[in-house]
Amino acid sequence: MGGNTVLNWLSRAWLLVGRLWRLAIVKGIIGGVLTFLVMAAISGLIEDAFPRWVRDALIPWLSRFSTVSNWLIVVVPMCGVLAVIAALRLFRAEVWLNPRDVRTLRYAKEYMHYKEFFGLMNCIDGELRQSLEKQDGAGSLHRFVDSLFVQTLEFFGPEVRTSVIFRPKKDDPEWLGAWRANPGHYLTDKNFYIGQRSESLRDRGCAGRAFVENVPIRYNIIDPRTGEADQPCKKAFADYEAKKRGPDYLSSAVLPIRWNTRVVGVLCIDSKRRDFFTDDDIAMIQAIADRIGDALYLHKELD
Repeated sequence: MGGNTVLNWLSRAWLLVGRLWRLAIVKGIIGGVLTFLVMAAISGLIEDAFPRWVRDALIPWLSRFSTVSNWLIVVVPMCGVLAVIAALRLFRAEVWLNPRDVRTLRYAKEYMHYKEFFGLMNCIDGELRQSLEKQDGAGSLHRFVDSLFVQTLEFFGPEVRTSVIFRPKKDDPEWLGAWRANPGHYLTDKNFYIGQRSESLRDRGCAGRAFVENVPIRYNIIDPRTGEADQPCKKAFADYEAKKRGPDYLSSAVLPIRWNTRVVGVLCIDSKRRDFFTDDDIAMIQAIADRIGDALYLHKELD
């Protein structure tokens, strides 16, 4: 996503330069030159056709304003004003761009975004193969997951800051517990219920629901002080939120980790911007989550 953003701004900047050149600079210079020539011609005609008092009073005044330096003083500010107006319009609405340019820009953005994603998946697959070749137990699996975290966060950019994997607890498989977090982030002590006892369903949360129903879930934080979200399934951790003075993220994507058709865990990714994750992002993160499921199976971490 970071590369996609750079491409977007570079493409729009290039289009903007072309538009400004045609709209402001070229038209301003041509207008200034034509005006200078017209004023010079008028000065010559007046000098030949009118009496001395007109020639002595009016012609010097016209000549003073028909010099190159004076017209540059007029043309340059005019070009600047036109440039500012065109820039505001181009950046506020894409309709000010050529429709063909808009389509090309969108296709280029999508192409580069998916190309980066496929490159990310190739890197993940390569590191998964390397981790299997080392055969040093849980250590190689943990290194693979840590590398996957780092590459995924880099792909989505600095606005995505944390990622945690939840798995069923070995001592109590009716609960999800944090298994691995991205390097540099603490391993949370939050737990989510995935059993069927009705009295404990209030502790299911979005992570538990994503696990049980095998569906991805997105939500935004409404009140950062309390952790209240726009998804009713979001579980409240009063003591935890009070200790941290509210969550340090504003939107989250919660996706099931699957191996084959079996859900074996949950991947949670948080962003510091609301409504960050698009449908395409969810599909990409789901593919990454399923790679984690493949790694758990290949490393014999599943029963």
